[in-house]
Amino acid sequence: MNSLKQRFTRERKEIKTQRANKNIRKGDIVQVISGRAFSKTGKVLKIFTKSNRCLIEKVNMVKKHRKPTQSTPGGIDEVESSIHLSNVKLVSRGSTEGKTPAKKSIAKTETKTKTEKKPASKKVAKK
Repeated sequence: MNSLKQRFTRERKEIKTQRANKNIRKGDIVQVISGRAFSKTGKVLKIFTKSNRCLIEKVNMVKKHRKPTQSTPGGIDEVESSIHLSNVKLVSRGSTEGKTPAKKSIAKTETKTKTEKKPASKKVAKK
């Protein structure tokens, strides 16, 4: 009976979790689209791939009660809490806010000009 259990546990494969939103990276400017911190924007500080969550700067603040120690005094600190990646929308890439578009479907900034053709010389018809 014991060997039977070991065989089944060896055959089990680890299930890999996929990230909910793969286009969001560390340093991007994102906007919260649902939850308590709705419509707030901030910079992504860290991404937790196993739990599909991310930390956003000054968004979803939570109070932590610290116990006093010999080196640090106790008190109440405000820290960022993680938000699920499905509740976050990409606003712009990188730390420059509003400079780079997030979507690829925006029209090209520069249009190519066609090279001008030389005027065709008129042929004189012989009579």
